[in-house]
Amino acid sequence: MRRTLDLRAVAAVANRGERRQWYSISNATEDEAEVFVYDVIGELWGYGLSASTFAQDIRNISAKKATLRINSPGGLVDEAVAMRTAWDGLKAAKTTIIDGIAASSASFVGLGSDRVLMAKGSRMMIHEAWGAMYGNKRDFRHEAAVLEQYDSDIADFYAAKAGGDRAGWLALMEQETWLPAAEAIAKGLADGMTEAAGAENRYDPIFLNIFENTPADLLARNRGTTGKVDKRDAERALRDAGLPAAAAKAVISGGWNTLDQEEAAIRRLTDQLKSYAGGS
Repeated sequence: MRRTLDLRAVAAVANRGERRQWYSISNATEDEAEVFVYDVIGELWGYGLSASTFAQDIRNISAKKATLRINSPGGLVDEAVAMRTAWDGLKAAKTTIIDGIAASSASFVGLGSDRVLMAKGSRMMIHEAWGAMYGNKRDFRHEAAVLEQYDSDIADFYAAKAGGDRAGWLALMEQETWLPAAEAIAKGLADGMTEAAGAENRYDPIFLNIFENTPADLLARNRGTTGKVDKRDAERALRDAGLPAAAAKAVISGGWNTLDQEEAAIRRLTDQLKSYAGGS
C-alpha cells in the first residue's frame, strides 16, 4: 500500500527555494558529451526537468560518445518515456551512470545505453505506475486498465535490458523493490560498478517520503536533512502550491484531517501531487 502523502512531501515538491540548475548537457570535448539528470522528471510549478527540454538538447549532441548521469527520484511516466526515446535515438556510443538513485520512472530512462553502470552506494527502484482521478466506477475501471498497461510497458523495458519475463518484473514492481548497485547488477539491470560520484540533488530528499519502502539513509542524504521542514516554510510552500492561507494553517496545526472533506482546494492539490510525484 502506498504511503499517504504528508506535509513534508508536499513541502518538498512545492518548494521554490534554491534555484540551482541540476540539469546540464555539454560537449565536454569534441568527442565526448555528458548529460546530468539530477532532478525530478516532469515540470510542475517551475520545478523538474521536462522531456521537451531534454529531447531538444539531445538533438544538439554531435559527440561520438555520450554519458547520461542520473540522480533522480522519478516523476511523470510519459515524460520519462519521451526522454528515453530521445536518448535511444542519439547516434553515439552511449553510457548511463547511476550516480545516486534512479527511482520510479528514472529507472528506465537510460537502460537502452550500450553500458549501464552504477556508482558505489547508488540504488535503483522499480514500482507500479500511480495515478489519481475523479469519476464514476466506469472511469476508475478504465484508469485501472490504463495503469496496468503502463506497468506492462515499463516491465518490458526491464526485460529488454536484463532478460526474464514480464510477469517476473511485474512482481518486483508490485513490491516496490529498491536495488543497491550490486543487486541491480546481479539482476542484469546494470552492467558494472563505477566509483562513487558524490552526487548532489536538485530535488529535496524529503520527496522520497512518497514511496513506501524508501531506505532510511536516502531520506537523510545530502543537505544534512532529517526529514523535517520548518513550519513557516511548510505553510508558505502549501500556499504557493495553491492552498488558501487558512487551510494551510489548519494543515500545519492539525494535519490533513482538520480540513472539510469536500474542500475543493485540498482535493485539487492532492490530485496534482499524486499525478506529478507518482506518474511512475
